[in-house]
Amino acid sequence: MFPVVVLAIAVSLGFPHQERLLDLARGSEPSRPSIAPRNMENCRIRGRAAGQSGGKPPFALTVEAFDKPEYRMGEAIVVDLKLTNTSNQALTIPTVLADQYYEPFEGEESIQFAVTILVKDAGGEEHELMGTVLRGSTKYSDTTQSLDRGESIKIHFPGHSLVTDTVSDPVTREGQLMASLLITDGECRMWDVVRSTGVGKVRVRNR
Repeated sequence: MFPVVVLAIAVSLGFPHQERLLDLARGSEPSRPSIAPRNMENCRIRGRAAGQSGGKPPFALTVEAFDKPEYRMGEAIVVDLKLTNTSNQALTIPTVLADQYYEPFEGEESIQFAVTILVKDAGGEEHELMGTVLRGSTKYSDTTQSLDRGESIKIHFPGHSLVTDTVSDPVTREGQLMASLLITDGECRMWDVVRSTGVGKVRVRNR
């Protein structure tokens, strides 16, 4: 079952709603050295949920904004996403970049979000532009946030477009910008991929 946070019901006092923000921009250097992706601790392969599917996750993902209509290989990109809890209960989302997460990644309390920004071309093919991984656990403070039922959070996602050396790739690719979310937990359970609809029109120059 997807991690659930039990919250007390609050009475609305009519104050204006302030949009929540999860900013993925890297701040100062972490107190401990970053962990190379190949050395990051993965879920327990022999966990009781290994190989099981969590089904369709109760989230909706939307691309709200991107910083420019054209990108070059390796260039900086800034995308704003909106993640909405579509269930009738509060859910947990991770908030720590995976290479800065130093706690054990195990158990149903541990959750991982792999977020990918893609370009969907006219033929419907999806091409990865950039991505990141977030981790957290309800067992460790300041590694997760709770998202109440029907609530949304804005995710500010700065990064760099992937550098590829595939000669067969076209010099220029055009399409709509979209995002995907893959959720796994510390018991190796995996949920169906959440995809946004494509928005706008972007051009990516590969060389």
